[in-house]
Amino acid sequence: MERLAREIPADDLRWLGLQEQLAFFRGDFSKLRSLSETLVNQQRRAKRMENAADELAWHARLESYLGNYALARKLCRQAGEAGKDSNLGLGHCAKALAEAGDVTQAEALAAKLDRLRPEDTLNQGVHLPLIRSIMERERGSAAKAVDLLAPVAQYEQGELQVLYYRARAYLAAGEHAKAAAEFEKLIGHRGWLDSEVFAPLAQLGLARAYAMQGDREKSRKAYDDKGTVRTAAKPTMISSPLGKTRTRISRYSVKPKPNTRNSPQPHLPPLRHQGKSNRRGFHKWRSSRFAQGLPISSEVGQREHGPAHLFDKVAVRIESYL
Repeated sequence: MERLAREIPADDLRWLGLQEQLAFFRGDFSKLRSLSETLVNQQRRAKRMENAADELAWHARLESYLGNYALARKLCRQAGEAGKDSNLGLGHCAKALAEAGDVTQAEALAAKLDRLRPEDTLNQGVHLPLIRSIMERERGSAAKAVDLLAPVAQYEQGELQVLYYRARAYLAAGEHAKAAAEFEKLIGHRGWLDSEVFAPLAQLGLARAYAMQGDREKSRKAYDDKGTVRTAAKPTMISSPLGKTRTRISRYSVKPKPNTRNSPQPHLPPLRHQGKSNRRGFHKWRSSRFAQGLPISSEVGQREHGPAHLFDKVAVRIESYL
């Protein structure tokens, strides 16, 4: 990473996008928001409003994974105001709003995406079924959410989001063993697209799946595995997402683990095709992943959406099952 930082211009859009996802991976949400704002401002200055809207929508989706639904809704409103409807922007915001429980708005965006791209294989075969599955899960129809994803299996190669949403659907349906299997499959594909986002979410989901099965030891091991978390030296007081009470935890707080990987870092090619969606080109470049296995580092003391926020919230959920 140090070599890339030296060789690549600081304002390179793909470099900023990579740093944004790695900030999510590490749990550094303050940096994530700062990088997203920088990306949006650069696109606006270049008069690429569709790209700015896509970035706002992508940021909204990331916030929805953290449970920051009010911020996700705000970002989707800004995305709608920033530019015309795009394939990426509609898909990201539909998923974010569905996760936030705004099923009516998510359904409207999905319908618009369907009208705009009726012959787009990726939309019809992957994105729209995923959006509809999330909506059914939020409506309480977990079994239907699972069924909607059955046809998507043929497109799941390289698409971690398919594995993640299927695991979530299984978890909601009470099929905890199947959910655990999907999370494990996802964790095994760290080189696939968007692994910086879905790998830590899957690790937490796996711990939750084991906890819901009543397997305390496997839940602890999954939560502590792959260098994601370590036992804290002292208890931490945080707000429980399951209620208004405050919960004391000591086994699951987050601490950083040094990175032991020494994989070679390839040179990042210069940015081209400035007029196109940079996220699409960025994803293509990133498919050759070079930064796998970086630790999720955070400081327990940083609260209110700080680096440990996501992981401590799940820890409380796991603790409630054990």
